[in-house]
Amino acid sequence: MPVIEVEPGINMHYEDRGIGAPIVFIHGWGGSADAWDLQVLDLAHHYRCITVDLRGHGDSDKPWGDYTYDLFVRDLHVLIEKLGLDAVTLVGWSMGGHIALKYAHEHCKATDEPPTLKLRYGNEFTPEDKEMLKAATWKSKAPDQDKWWASAVTKAKDASSPKTSKKS
Repeated sequence: MPVIEVEPGINMHYEDRGIGAPIVFIHGWGGSADAWDLQVLDLAHHYRCITVDLRGHGDSDKPWGDYTYDLFVRDLHVLIEKLGLDAVTLVGWSMGGHIALKYAHEHCKATDEPPTLKLRYGNEFTPEDKEMLKAATWKSKAPDQDKWWASAVTKAKDASSPKTSKKS
């Protein structure tokens, strides 16, 4: 099981599968990297899929102390830096979506073009998003699961679709 030392003596477990543009999948509170297995099965043929067990979750170390968004974002940044990822896509579910947003806010580089940030709820997914995340709705759940399922997709250097969506 691959791990990255995010702080001296603190290891974060991750899995790195597939080839292509990198996607880092971030689970929600109390979850683990295993939550993304179905997505990775569909996407690893075309993308480099990296799933993480956040600190205190799954197979990562569980040191005593506070688990904050700042801490999770720092750990994620160490992972991205140590793996040498560039133009990474972050996909987060629940708390993982918040971590992806905070990471984008703190770590996107200032370039001529702003980073593209996509937030989608239910049927607001674009055809491109649906293709990339087509396995996101587990088949064991109700067919209308996508009405409450939400994801945050952050593309650090992709200026493909700068439009944003607002809920009323």
